[in-house]
Amino acid sequence: DELQLYYLYDTDHNGQGYHPIYRFSTDDLRSYRDDGLMLDYGTFDAPDLALGTGSVLKDRQRQYHMFYTGHNDAMGTLGQGRECVMHAVSMDGDHWTKLSEDTFYAEDNFSKDDFRDPFVFWNEEDNSYWLLIAGRENELGGVIAKYTSEDLTIWTYAGVLYAPQAQYMLERPDLFKMGDRYYLFYSWDCVTYYAMSDSINGPFVAPEDNVLEGTGFVYYAGRPAEFKGKR
Repeated sequence: DELQLYYLYDTDHNGQGYHPIYRFSTDDLRSYRDDGLMLDYGTFDAPDLALGTGSVLKDRQRQYHMFYTGHNDAMGTLGQGRECVMHAVSMDGDHWTKLSEDTFYAEDNFSKDDFRDPFVFWNEEDNSYWLLIAGRENELGGVIAKYTSEDLTIWTYAGVLYAPQAQYMLERPDLFKMGDRYYLFYSWDCVTYYAMSDSINGPFVAPEDNVLEGTGFVYYAGRPAEFKGKR
């Protein structure tokens, strides 16, 4: 087994474009291989002049898919929105091709400048792919919205999965099952939170103390992973 860790490479020499996606790999959580650049940022007139967090999965035909945040401040002034969900594919997991035609923006009742961090997975119960996204709904504030798809290309908005009405944004959502419960992770303002549910469809409820970490980026926007049977 090998765990692949994708990350945004933030340096002082990125220039106007920034946050290209790089990767480390490990098979023991002690030694790590630097796999280098996986996906570069786009041009000045592209939605992904800057890249934001996303997720990678392998479909049932064993093709790799990367869903990530595209960010371009200029797009907001043109009315399209500063942030969007973008899609890239790979046959070997190392060489990626962007599918710009699959790009999509937030719904009309959401902020088009705050629409980021897609988390995509196959939902056996629903027999479809799910995409969870950090968004800001006009009435509810920061929420985790849900989209569904049969082919990882056309996504249908399926409503708000979680809306605590407490944070400006619920960044970097992640949903997984451990034991008999489903856990939903999210973050905002240097704090990582969680909520729980007996069903993948919710409702998700936050315990009285739902802070995983909140000490100034010591553990912010953490993503859990299953590795060799343990999470």
